[in-house]
Amino acid sequence: MLMSMIDDEHTPQQLSRTRVYANDWMSVFEDQVRFPSGVAGPYGVIVKSDFSLVIPLREDRVCLVRQFRYPLGSWTLEFPQGSLPVGELPSDPAEVARRELFEETGLLSETLSALGTLHESAGFTASRCHVFHTRVESVGTAHPETEESISGILWVSIPEFWRGVAAGRITDAPSIAAMGMLAAADCSN
Repeated sequence: MLMSMIDDEHTPQQLSRTRVYANDWMSVFEDQVRFPSGVAGPYGVIVKSDFSLVIPLREDRVCLVRQFRYPLGSWTLEFPQGSLPVGELPSDPAEVARRELFEETGLLSETLSALGTLHESAGFTASRCHVFHTRVESVGTAHPETEESISGILWVSIPEFWRGVAAGRITDAPSIAAMGMLAAADCSN
């Protein structure tokens, strides 16, 4: 039913692509596109690796990371998440999620359950977020990457998480969507 809304006649066509910036994590392109109206114009695209996000659970609580996000100029509360530089292996999303969980929180878990995949910002990137949840098995010491600014973790109940969203204290879109995916999975069991 949902896919019946796709109309290939109205798909924009790429005319050209110019890379304007690149580093180990992403490339920024300016494409020239012919839109369904017949008008041609620029479209900015960011190409970056897929990333993984994991919801750590312990009893009736979830674990959030307090991380400074440079583009926002402020601290966020979000689930452990991250990617590898373009071309670096392993590309297994579960292994990336497990690594991010340990690096950012010091939490360990061997068993991750997949919740699904989402697009974080489909308006400018095709990068996908692979979403997992896990029951925490043990706690160690966090080892964030040197380029990350993480000031600790916070365990909150699921109702506290949603109150944080409603109050504007939790604004990370992948984290909010992941909790929706977890709620949908719980409802289907």
